[in-house]
Formats: sequence, C-alpha cells, structure tokens
Amino acid sequence: MKTFPLLCAAIAFFFAAAISSVQALTSGDFTYTATATEVTITGYTGIGGAVTIPSTIASLPVKIIGNAAFYGKISLTSVTIPDSINTIGSNAFFDCSGLTSLTIPNSVNRITGSFGGCSKLSSIYIKGDVPYLDSSMALVTQSKTKVFYEDGTLGWGPSFGGLNTVALGPPTIILPLSSIVANAGETVIFNVSAKSPVPATLTYQWQRNGVVIAGADNASLTLSNLQQVNTGSYTVVVSNDYGSVTSAATLTFSLAYTQAQYETAIQLGYDLGMQSGGGSDVLTNPNSYDLYTLDQVQALNVGTPLLTRDAVSKKFKLTVKAKKSTDLVNFSDMPFSAGDAVINGNGEMEFQFASPDNAAFFRIESH
Repeated sequence: MKTFPLLCAAIAFFFAAAISSVQALTSGDFTYTATATEVTITGYTGIGGAVTIPSTIASLPVKIIGNAAFYGKISLTSVTIPDSINTIGSNAFFDCSGLTSLTIPNSVNRITGSFGGCSKLSSIYIKGDVPYLDSSMALVTQSKTKVFYEDGTLGWGPSFGGLNTVALGPPTIILPLSSIVANAGETVIFNVSAKSPVPATLTYQWQRNGVVIAGADNASLTLSNLQQVNTGSYTVVVSNDYGSVTSAATLTFSLAYTQAQYETAIQLGYDLGMQSGGGSDVLTNPNSYDLYTLDQVQALNVGTPLLTRDAVSKKFKLTVKAKKSTDLVNFSDMPFSAGDAVINGNGEMEFQFASPDNAAFFRIESH
C-alpha cells in the first residue's frame, strides 16, 4: 500500500515533465504547443516591431493564438495574422500598448476578449464574416477603436464588441468630373475628388474613349494646347484595396459659345440642346439652332445683303438686327434704342445692351 503514493508521485512527475517539454517547443521568436494536426502559439520572445505569425510550424498549420500569447509585449507595432488561424484566445494581445492596427483574416471565427489595454489600437480590420465573440469579455478596454469589415460579408451590425463598425468598400466620389467645352489651343483641367471609407491609398487611372492614358494617374488631368484629337469621352477610375468607382465627362469644342457662357447657362438651368448619353446636339447640328459660320451667314444673306446702296443718294445702308435666346432653340427680337449704338473713336459701331429675360445667347443678323 505504501507504493501507491510513490506511484502517484511518479505519475505526477511524468505529467509535469510532459507539460514542461510541450511548453518548451520553440520556432524562431515563438513558443508553441502542437497536437497531431495543429499548432497553438503560446508566446513571443522577439524584439517587437512589425511581427508576422507563421502559417505553419513543423509542417503543421498554426490554428490558434493562445491565451495571453503576446501579453504585455509593448514593443509590438503591427501583427500580420495568417489565414490559417481560426481562434484568437483570451487576452492574446493584452496590454500591447504599442499596437496601432491589426488585420484579422477571414479564417478567424472566434475571438475572446483579446485586445484589452491596447491603448493605441485605433482600428481592427476583420476580413471575414462576423466572428464569435465571448460576450463575457470586452473586445478592447477603450471605445475609440473602430472595427472595420469588408462590405458583403455576413452578420455585421452597427457595433461589434461594444465598438462602432465601418464597412470597407470602394471609394466614394465626392466631386465628379464636369464636362468641358473649350476652344482649340486652350488648356483645360479635369478634376475628381474621392474618399475611401478608411485611411487607404487611392489610385487613379484616366482614359479617353475607353483607352488608358499612359502616365495619367493623379486626381487631375491637364490637357494643354487642345486640338480636335483631344475631344471625346474622359473617364477616371478611382480604386482602393476594396474596389473601384468611375466618373465620366466629355470634352467638346465650342462652335457657338464660350466655356464661360456654357457654365453660366448650365448654372441657370438651360439645357443648351444637350441630349441624353453625354452627346451635344447643339455642337453636332448647330444649324438646327440657327447657329452659322461666317461663310454661311454671307451665303444666307445673298437676297437680303447686310449692305445696300441708295441709287439716288449713293449712300450705303447697314441693317442688322439683334435676337436673344435662353435655350438656343427659340430666338426673339431684342430691339435697340438709338442711345444703344455709338460710333467710337476708331469709326467702329458699338452696341450696348443688358441681358433681358435671363437670356444667355445672342445673335446679330441681317433684316
């Protein structure tokens, strides 16, 4: 009977020795335990900074970051967790006060109060569906941390573990491109303004008529010394790590009015003959809006010339008439008074008039 305590002591010693030998396993800066199928990270002995947890140790997948595995490692600044991990244990990163952000892969399905005391932790990125969180333990011990999740993953609400959540998605266009009407030789600038739901780098790629413009990868696109070849449809694709968004506009040459007139008319609500789909009927069919080139004006006035000569007095008579329009479709008479016309010092006739009826477009023609 006296051998029983000795046997128990021997068993206890053997068990303790087994535990000690399991805990003594190391791989690089990590201590771990292993079963026949998986590895659990139990500790970290490195100098900190940016740390990457291995996905395999001893040819086995690393599945678990164990309880208090990185407890008090204040020198940690960031941790890359492999997509082999499915569980982050209790207090795994407790009091890692230098940790500022953490990305959790979509393989993780269980978190148990892992980030208490992480005073600088401003964001936790969780890439998969909402993981199980032990309701008896807070995710972190401060409220300023935000939890970011990918748009389209499941189970998310406005908060997680008592923290506000933000959906990660493509950028949002704040100020879209505006179409531009310009003249040959001018310089124009397309600008787009976008934001990302998280502080992430935005990339830009400009295209003309669906063809990528080499080197055009900023938030603005400058086109100098415009030529007809520059006209067309311009798009910019704004991207981040979670998707992209596109803004489009057109560049056309002015045949009837200046850019300033165009912008003023748009602000006042005039349609300028613009058609759906981004085309401009007034630019492709100006004659249908009674807009003509100088040669066309001369041709139109063969029967009613601008200049006539009295056969008796031999004096020349110049007859012109002004018309006004608010939509480039309907023109009405705009009479001048005698005081509106003067002869300047260069012998040139000047007409002065206000813009009545919010008219933005004017035409001088023979009568």
